[in-house]
Amino acid sequence: MAEGHSYEQILSRDPQFTYNDIFRAAAEVLESLDQPSKSAITYEERMIEIRQAHKRAYEKWCDKEDTQLADLFRKNMNIKEVAKNFQR
Repeated sequence: MAEGHSYEQILSRDPQFTYNDIFRAAAEVLESLDQPSKSAITYEERMIEIRQAHKRAYEKWCDKEDTQLADLFRKNMNIKEVAKNFQR
């Protein structure tokens, strides 16, 4: 289902499953989403991780950078090159 398949598609591809199997798996996923993960990190920790890779991540863009970004977009610059260029 996470891949966009209907019940019928799942059952036709994997006949060993039943509707109850699918419902039970969906219920388990929903239950796990309601419980905080033990390995969850804080927002601040996540920002530190992101900024290690992209020093200026989430900083406000100035008008000059906006113009440069638009120019690079029109030139079809690779997104990884753009990210490296702007450190974002």
